[in-house]
Parts: sequence; C-alpha cells; structure tokens
Amino acid sequence: MSNHQILCQLKYISIFVLSGCATSLPPYLEPDPAREPTARLRTVIIAGVRANVSLHQNNNSNVCLIENEATAIPVHTNVSGFAGESKKKIGMPFVDAYWEKIGSEVYIPAKDDLTLSASFSGTGAAYGAACRMAFRFRPLPDKDYQLFVQAGQQQNGRGACILELQEIVKDLTSKKMIQRDVVRTPIVVKGSPAWNARCKDGGN
Repeated sequence: MSNHQILCQLKYISIFVLSGCATSLPPYLEPDPAREPTARLRTVIIAGVRANVSLHQNNNSNVCLIENEATAIPVHTNVSGFAGESKKKIGMPFVDAYWEKIGSEVYIPAKDDLTLSASFSGTGAAYGAACRMAFRFRPLPDKDYQLFVQAGQQQNGRGACILELQEIVKDLTSKKMIQRDVVRTPIVVKGSPAWNARCKDGGN
C-alpha cells in the first residue's frame, strides 16, 4: 500500500472514539538553538477544539506509531470558543495574525526524522469528531513550520479531522510570508482500523 493510500485510509477512518489516549506524558524539553541544529514549530489549535500534541523522536517503525519516548508539546487551547493568548512565543513569522495570536511556538531538533501525533476533538452544530492522527517528517535547520489542528467542522456532511503541516516562507516576488505544504509520511495510530492490518505484529 502506498503512502498516499495509507493517508487516504487514515483520513477516512480517523473519526473514532478515542480510548487509552489520556495518559500523561512527560513535558517536552526544547533543544538549545545555540548548541544544535533546530527548526521552529508553531501549533495552531482552533478555538473550541480540545487537543494534545506529542513528539516522538525515536519512532522505530516505518508505518506504525510506537509509543516510545513520547513527550507532550505545549499547546494553547480554549474550549470555550474564544481564542486567547498563546502560552509560548519564540519570534516565528506568521501569515495570518490570528494564527500567530493563538499559536504556541517551540524549537524542535532538525537532524533526524520526527513523528508528531495529535489526539483532538471538537463539535459542530449537530455532531462531534474525536480524532487521533500522526505523521513523520524531517525538519530542516532554521526553517519555520506550522501545525494546524481542527475538528468537528462539517465536510461533506461528516465531522472532520484535520491535521496539516506547512512551512512558512517568504515569497520572493511579493516579499510576503506564505505557507507551503511539507512532505510527510502518514503513520498508523493504535485504535484505528488500519492498526490490526498493518501494525499488530509491530509492522515496519
């Protein structure tokens, strides 16, 4: 199965009741940009969405999320529906001032592949969505990335789970900051229908 097929399958089945995902993780310890290669990551969570984001530096499977050495990235959520100020800023550029206001920023290591996973939920007018998704990517030194998390919004009559990663760069023509998609590999998470087919034997 290709990465594209896995991603499509994950998008299709990513709305399911989460179980066993509330375990507390140790806090994330940021690398020192003065001592090692780093990139910057902003996590943007839409107001009204509950979310937890974790970083896995040693996910030793090509396909499956292995819960080893995961740490909790600090994020800002406001489930009342009104976005407040972020918990953390490190001077990242922004395309939209609203995303900059509600986003929380951290340094991440930029020397190996990283896996990001997110458990998040939200509600629409007549439905809710509970989601868990993950992907792997390789951050490049001195680059700026933005993780966008949204749940419970209507999409073709269904609740939706949206987890997007983009790089923030300056457009050479307009001189404005823009966002562009980042190449990433979808990772199967435990509890999804794809897990038994791909991962129950520790799929690599």
